[in-house]
Amino acid sequence: MHHSPGLEGKILKWCVQKDDSLCTLREAFEKVEPKLGFNIELKLDDNLVYSSDHLSRLLLPILQVIFSSFHPDAALLARKLQSIYPVFFLTNGGTEMYYDVRRNSLEEAIKDKRIQTLSLMTYGKLNNVAEAVYMQHLMGIEGVMVDHVE
Repeated sequence: MHHSPGLEGKILKWCVQKDDSLCTLREAFEKVEPKLGFNIELKLDDNLVYSSDHLSRLLLPILQVIFSSFHPDAALLARKLQSIYPVFFLTNGGTEMYYDVRRNSLEEAIKDKRIQTLSLMTYGKLNNVAEAVYMQHLMGIEGVMVDHVE
């Protein structure tokens, strides 16, 4: 059973397929307010070394929806293979250390990339708090990535 806010004292039947199902990517693109934008991250295994051919085989079928990756070579190749969408290289800003130095600092990442525009966006649990997002907006942060869009 599920208790809905604003319905104090009432217990309603909760059907996961109807009340809490995951939407498809198509539904997300069609139903979410266009001004919000999307970030779709390509997840790769941090412990594997990928050849350019292997990355190409992974990227070519999904280039219509890839926007970002923590993998520097995947981000570079995605940009090289298509020029329709911007591609974002994600970094933890040095909070964790990786073998690939491009993941450890902005300076190292910039050395290797032909960056047309540098945008600063953030991700984290605080981005689900409206006040924290507003403060970042005031500080000049260009975008926030969130888990719970409200």
